[in-house]
Amino acid sequence: MPVVFRAKHASTSHQCTISPPRHTFRTKSTHARFESAVHKPVPPPFLRLQRFPGNFGHSGIRRRALCIGINYYKQELELGGCVNDAKNISRLLIEHYHYTPDAIILLVDDSLDPRFQPTMANIQGWMRWLVDGAQPNDLLFFSYSGHGDQQADVDGDEADGWDEAIVPVDHKQYGIIIDDDMHEVLVKSLPCGCRLTAVVDSCYSGSVLDLPYLYCCDGPEECEVTASFITRKTAYADVILWSSCKDSQVCADTYVEGIAVSAMSNAFITCLSRNPDVTCGELLHALREIVRPYDGQKPQLSSSHPIDINVKFVM
Repeated sequence: MPVVFRAKHASTSHQCTISPPRHTFRTKSTHARFESAVHKPVPPPFLRLQRFPGNFGHSGIRRRALCIGINYYKQELELGGCVNDAKNISRLLIEHYHYTPDAIILLVDDSLDPRFQPTMANIQGWMRWLVDGAQPNDLLFFSYSGHGDQQADVDGDEADGWDEAIVPVDHKQYGIIIDDDMHEVLVKSLPCGCRLTAVVDSCYSGSVLDLPYLYCCDGPEECEVTASFITRKTAYADVILWSSCKDSQVCADTYVEGIAVSAMSNAFITCLSRNPDVTCGELLHALREIVRPYDGQKPQLSSSHPIDINVKFVM
């Protein structure tokens, strides 16, 4: 059953503050473990061959985005707000960050076009499209809203012994996508000077890109990573991840004006719609204040190398 809570209105000194809605919510996880892949999906022909030039928009900077939202329609662990999250984030990119519709790929499981269903093959293929031909000064964006999972770490790079993962709509046939694989595609493959911003709204998502530097509102935050992990995971590109919670936490679906959304994604969109010039530190502080009533859910900010959280957030 959904949990009913009485939210206290959040208040901060920063410009991008909103109050959490007083609605029911449910977590994006029931602590079920999703099966690892038994079959390897074959990328469809259009993904093996297709190339996109990207969007050269504002200031001549190339922008490209991949937004994924999965509600798992008619599945046992169906969600409500994830498809709306992906659509709302793509709208934010167009209205406030100079992305054009032809530079945004939307994978949602209410799509009637099989090319844009959030299957294992499509997610992997469009992730490769996102980074294909990336150059210095490019601005890339990746978002995912859906179920998150963990599985036992096999290569020894996780201090807690677990790999974090995202869950495609066809996970029962093809399994999940773990953080090691996402790091290789979305982080390691990018050149110096290229920037990728990721927003992942799922349970256990704190380190889902395996980025070595974690931040609190006042600067770097202590976390359990080894020197070898930092060496292996530090990347040339400027990659930052906004994740909805710690690796040990679950996150919430909720309703705003009767419309299903995810708590952190909705807070992220609302903050940036009201103040696109916010700093990373201000945004992190606001997100944590807004979603705190959701069972203590604590959004995380991590990066591929040290960043100054007092500079303007750019994506």
